[in-house]
Amino acid sequence: MPEAEFFLESKVSPTSKRGTEELEHLHRVQNLRTFRRIVLQNFNNACCVSGLDIVDTLRACPIVPDKSTYSPENALCLAATYAAAFRHHLITFDEDMRFVLSPSLSDHATGDAFRYTFKAYEGQRMLPARFIQPSEALMQMHREHLVAG
Repeated sequence: MPEAEFFLESKVSPTSKRGTEELEHLHRVQNLRTFRRIVLQNFNNACCVSGLDIVDTLRACPIVPDKSTYSPENALCLAATYAAAFRHHLITFDEDMRFVLSPSLSDHATGDAFRYTFKAYEGQRMLPARFIQPSEALMQMHREHLVAG
């Protein structure tokens, strides 16, 4: 149990203010790790846009950020580049879970890297989740914030 090890090694009382803060931090970290593992397994350890299956590059990306909720229906498995673009509302998915680029991204990005990384997937369906589908209501909320041109 990591909690007991921390308190024994650091000689911090679990009931002290610092001990309580450290314990809360440990629980958050454990929740995030569990959340990531569940989301990656839900998408067969592959990016739902590109199919990239290098686990170290994959992120459990919340559809609508909410630090208090770690729910698989509020997350996508995305490779780091797509996770960053999704968080910044430069990409999203339509009602049919097809990949959508923001007008801002489409209008201003050029070159081969953009073409191969983003443009190549425009209009393609998201790779399906295995067990728990992303929430349509949360996806709609994400779509509403897509960056305009």
